[in-house]
Amino acid sequence: MKLDVPFFYGKADATTFFDWIVTIEDYFDWYTRSDIERVRFAKMKLVGPARKFWQTVASHLERMCQPPITQWEAMKNRLNEKYLPSFHKAYLIDQMFDLRPSISSVSDYINSFVCPIISIVLRN
Repeated sequence: MKLDVPFFYGKADATTFFDWIVTIEDYFDWYTRSDIERVRFAKMKLVGPARKFWQTVASHLERMCQPPITQWEAMKNRLNEKYLPSFHKAYLIDQMFDLRPSISSVSDYINSFVCPIISIVLRN
């Protein structure tokens, strides 16, 4: 079985970013990689504005005479800062408390509750 991770284009949509992070984390669960390999792999999956953002982060660290990011958690935190706005956590919590049963399926209702919780956990 071969798993792949889609490219992340830096779309300003927290859900798209969240889905990408979940997919890449699943990939890392399947394939054992060192932190530096995880960072390199994730960097290869950044394209367009996301790639430009990461190049800016790397350039800034270099100008400040700081070491490059080689830990996956540190990279994920930087990406979270950019693609999960600070108000997103509060928004998800508000959504969670505003959930009401509707005519949709039980599965849809559960997903609308669980996905925001997972997003909050990943953000922290």
